[in-house]
Amino acid sequence: MTVGEYLDLWMSERVPGTVTIRTEDYYRQIVRLHLKPLLGHVRLNRLAPADVSRLLATMEQRGYSPATRRSVRATLRRALRIAEQDGILARNVAAIAEGPKMDHREGRTLTPEQARRFLEAVRNHRLSAAYNVTLALGLRRGEVLGLSWADVGPNGTGGGVLTVRRQLVRNPDGLQLVNLKTRGADGRSISHRRC
Repeated sequence: MTVGEYLDLWMSERVPGTVTIRTEDYYRQIVRLHLKPLLGHVRLNRLAPADVSRLLATMEQRGYSPATRRSVRATLRRALRIAEQDGILARNVAAIAEGPKMDHREGRTLTPEQARRFLEAVRNHRLSAAYNVTLALGLRRGEVLGLSWADVGPNGTGGGVLTVRRQLVRNPDGLQLVNLKTRGADGRSISHRRC
Protein backbone atom coordinates (compact mmCIF):
# COMPACT_ATOMS: atom_id res chain seq x y z
CA MET A 1 0.00 0.00 0.00
CA THR A 2 1.28 3.48 -0.82
CA VAL A 3 1.03 6.50 1.46
CA GLY A 4 -1.57 7.96 -0.93
CA GLU A 5 -3.71 4.81 -0.79
CA TYR A 6 -3.48 4.74 3.00
CA LEU A 7 -4.43 8.42 3.29
CA ASP A 8 -7.49 7.82 1.09
CA LEU A 9 -8.47 4.92 3.35
CA TRP A 10 -7.87 6.99 6.49
CA MET A 11 -9.98 9.87 5.13
CA SER A 12 -12.88 7.65 4.08
CA GLU A 13 -12.98 5.17 6.98
CA ARG A 14 -11.28 6.60 10.06
CA VAL A 15 -11.80 10.37 10.04
CA PRO A 16 -15.58 10.76 9.55
CA GLY A 17 -17.40 11.21 12.84
CA THR A 18 -14.21 11.79 14.86
CA VAL A 19 -13.76 15.50 14.06
CA THR A 20 -15.96 18.38 12.97
CA ILE A 21 -16.98 18.60 9.32
CA ARG A 22 -14.78 21.67 9.03
CA THR A 23 -11.72 19.82 10.37
CA GLU A 24 -12.45 16.86 8.10
CA ASP A 25 -12.55 19.22 5.13
CA TYR A 26 -9.24 20.76 6.27
CA TYR A 27 -7.61 17.31 6.49
CA ARG A 28 -8.93 16.47 3.02
CA GLN A 29 -7.40 19.68 1.65
CA ILE A 30 -4.00 18.96 3.26
CA VAL A 31 -4.01 15.40 1.93
CA ARG A 32 -4.96 16.53 -1.59
CA LEU A 33 -2.68 19.56 -1.89
CA HIS A 34 0.40 18.54 0.07
CA LEU A 35 0.67 14.95 1.27
CA LYS A 36 -0.42 12.96 -1.78
CA PRO A 37 1.51 15.02 -4.35
CA LEU A 38 4.77 14.81 -2.39
CA LEU A 39 4.51 11.50 -0.52
CA GLY A 40 1.63 9.63 -2.15
CA HIS A 41 3.88 7.43 -4.32
CA VAL A 42 6.02 6.19 -1.40
CA ARG A 43 5.29 2.70 -0.07
CA LEU A 44 3.76 3.11 3.38
CA ASN A 45 6.04 0.54 4.99
CA ARG A 46 9.11 2.29 3.50
CA LEU A 47 8.16 5.81 4.65
CA ALA A 48 11.02 7.23 6.72
CA PRO A 49 11.54 10.34 8.87
CA ALA A 50 13.81 11.65 6.09
CA ASP A 51 10.83 11.57 3.68
CA VAL A 52 8.83 13.75 6.06
CA SER A 53 11.78 16.11 6.48
CA ARG A 54 12.10 16.38 2.67
CA LEU A 55 8.37 17.12 2.41
CA LEU A 56 8.70 19.97 4.90
CA ALA A 57 11.87 21.29 3.22
CA THR A 58 10.18 21.26 -0.19
CA MET A 59 7.22 23.15 1.22
CA GLU A 60 9.58 25.71 2.78
CA GLN A 61 11.34 26.18 -0.58
CA ARG A 62 7.94 26.76 -2.18
CA GLY A 63 7.24 29.54 0.32
CA TYR A 64 4.77 27.87 2.67
CA SER A 65 4.64 29.34 6.16
CA PRO A 66 5.86 27.45 9.23
CA ALA A 67 2.23 27.25 10.42
CA THR A 68 1.13 25.52 7.20
CA ARG A 69 4.06 23.10 7.31
CA ARG A 70 3.26 22.37 10.94
CA SER A 71 -0.37 21.60 10.04
CA VAL A 72 0.71 19.26 7.24
CA ARG A 73 3.04 17.37 9.57
CA ALA A 74 0.36 17.21 12.29
CA THR A 75 -2.18 15.79 9.83
CA LEU A 76 0.28 13.14 8.63
CA ARG A 77 1.23 12.36 12.24
CA ARG A 78 -2.44 11.83 13.11
CA ALA A 79 -3.02 9.56 10.11
CA LEU A 80 0.09 7.50 10.82
CA ARG A 81 -0.85 7.18 14.49
CA ILE A 82 -3.93 5.23 13.38
CA ALA A 83 -1.74 3.04 11.12
CA GLU A 84 0.53 2.41 14.10
CA GLN A 85 -2.45 1.56 16.35
CA ASP A 86 -3.78 -0.83 13.71
CA GLY A 87 -0.41 -2.61 13.45
CA ILE A 88 0.17 -1.48 9.86
CA LEU A 89 3.27 0.49 10.89
CA ALA A 90 5.79 -0.20 13.63
CA ARG A 91 6.45 3.49 14.26
CA ASN A 92 5.03 6.88 13.42
CA VAL A 93 7.74 8.51 11.31
CA ALA A 94 5.94 11.87 11.23
CA ALA A 95 6.23 12.02 15.02
CA ILE A 96 9.95 11.27 14.81
CA ALA A 97 10.76 13.80 12.08
CA GLU A 98 11.64 17.27 13.29
CA GLY A 99 8.90 19.82 12.76
CA PRO A 100 9.28 23.35 11.45
CA LYS A 101 10.47 26.07 13.79
CA MET A 102 7.69 28.49 14.65
CA ASP A 103 8.43 32.19 15.03
CA HIS A 104 6.59 33.56 18.01
CA ARG A 105 4.59 36.49 16.75
CA GLU A 106 2.41 38.65 18.88
CA GLY A 107 -1.22 38.72 17.87
CA ARG A 108 -2.55 41.86 16.30
CA THR A 109 -4.58 43.77 18.85
CA LEU A 110 -6.14 47.17 18.95
CA THR A 111 -5.01 49.74 21.43
CA PRO A 112 -7.80 51.13 23.64
CA GLU A 113 -7.76 54.30 21.55
CA GLN A 114 -8.02 52.33 18.28
CA ALA A 115 -10.89 50.27 19.72
CA ARG A 116 -12.71 53.44 20.82
CA ARG A 117 -12.30 55.01 17.34
CA PHE A 118 -13.46 51.78 15.65
CA LEU A 119 -16.59 51.53 17.82
CA GLU A 120 -17.34 55.20 17.18
CA ALA A 121 -17.02 54.64 13.42
CA VAL A 122 -19.44 51.65 13.46
CA ARG A 123 -21.90 53.11 15.99
CA ASN A 124 -24.72 53.30 13.41
CA HIS A 125 -23.78 50.13 11.53
CA ARG A 126 -26.31 47.26 11.62
CA LEU A 127 -23.67 45.03 13.27
CA SER A 128 -22.63 47.59 15.89
CA ALA A 129 -23.81 45.39 18.79
CA ALA A 130 -21.82 42.42 17.43
CA TYR A 131 -18.68 44.56 17.14
CA ASN A 132 -19.11 45.79 20.71
CA VAL A 133 -19.58 42.26 22.09
CA THR A 134 -16.62 40.98 20.06
CA LEU A 135 -14.26 43.65 21.34
CA ALA A 136 -15.53 43.63 24.93
CA LEU A 137 -15.48 39.87 25.44
CA GLY A 138 -12.91 38.61 22.94
CA LEU A 139 -15.30 36.33 21.09
CA ARG A 140 -14.47 34.82 17.73
CA ARG A 141 -16.57 35.73 14.69
CA GLY A 142 -18.32 32.33 14.61
CA GLU A 143 -19.12 32.55 18.33
CA VAL A 144 -20.72 35.98 17.97
CA LEU A 145 -22.75 34.83 14.97
CA GLY A 146 -23.90 31.77 16.94
CA LEU A 147 -25.42 33.82 19.78
CA SER A 148 -29.15 34.08 20.44
CA TRP A 149 -31.15 36.03 23.03
CA ALA A 150 -31.49 32.82 25.05
CA ASP A 151 -27.71 32.99 25.63
CA VAL A 152 -28.00 36.27 27.60
CA GLY A 153 -29.09 36.28 31.23
CA PRO A 154 -28.68 38.10 34.54
CA ASN A 155 -25.89 37.10 36.91
CA GLY A 156 -27.56 38.27 40.12
CA THR A 157 -25.21 41.19 40.74
CA GLY A 158 -26.78 43.72 38.41
CA GLY A 159 -24.72 42.57 35.42
CA GLY A 160 -25.20 39.82 32.95
CA VAL A 161 -23.72 36.56 31.77
CA LEU A 162 -23.34 35.61 28.15
CA THR A 163 -23.29 31.85 27.59
CA VAL A 164 -21.52 30.89 24.37
CA ARG A 165 -22.88 27.49 23.38
CA ARG A 166 -22.64 27.43 19.60
CA GLN A 167 -20.75 28.87 16.72
CA LEU A 168 -21.72 29.48 13.13
CA VAL A 169 -19.42 27.61 10.72
CA ARG A 170 -19.28 27.25 6.98
CA ASN A 171 -18.87 23.67 5.79
CA PRO A 172 -19.43 21.92 2.46
CA ASP A 173 -23.20 21.81 3.16
CA GLY A 174 -23.39 25.57 3.80
CA LEU A 175 -23.72 27.50 7.06
CA GLN A 176 -24.44 25.52 10.21
CA LEU A 177 -24.71 26.19 13.94
CA VAL A 178 -22.52 23.72 15.82
CA ASN A 179 -21.71 23.22 19.49
CA LEU A 180 -18.37 24.45 20.75
CA LYS A 181 -15.57 21.89 20.93
CA THR A 182 -14.69 22.38 24.59
CA ARG A 183 -17.05 20.88 27.12
CA GLY A 184 -18.19 22.40 30.39
CA ALA A 185 -18.38 20.51 33.67
CA ASP A 186 -22.00 19.53 33.04
CA GLY A 187 -21.14 17.93 29.69
CA ARG A 188 -22.53 20.75 27.57
CA SER A 189 -20.27 22.77 25.28
CA ILE A 190 -20.43 26.22 26.83
CA SER A 191 -18.31 29.20 27.76
CA HIS A 192 -19.57 31.87 30.17
CA ARG A 193 -18.53 35.50 29.74
CA ARG A 194 -19.41 38.19 32.26
CA CYS A 195 -21.05 41.22 30.65
